[in-house]
Amino acid sequence: MPAAAAALGCVVLLIEDDRVSREALAGILRVKKFQVEAAATLGEALERLEAGLPDAVLLDLMLPDGNGLDVLKRVKTGGGDVPVAVISGSAEQMIDQAIALGADEVFRKPLSATKVLAWLARA
Repeated sequence: MPAAAAALGCVVLLIEDDRVSREALAGILRVKKFQVEAAATLGEALERLEAGLPDAVLLDLMLPDGNGLDVLKRVKTGGGDVPVAVISGSAEQMIDQAIALGADEVFRKPLSATKVLAWLARA
């Protein structure tokens, strides 16, 4: 997604169970003119995906009602070429699985908004 496209309000699905992290990152993305669909759980994320695929996904791997790998599988098999960046505080094995399933980027917690924005500009 070219940087200019971000200014046009590309849709980013942000899936993060930590409210403070989710709200902070969503706020930064909105300031940069991204349209943000936020989800705190696996269930919410799957509902958002039912409504349509976003332009990019930021996905926490550890969710309270499941793991993010289910979302990654859905996005990667759902048609289109949606870039997905996974977010993890640990879970090395899950990161390896995410890469095998087609994750385009891996971000470690604590998350760097600068790195996320750079990824979105080139995704």
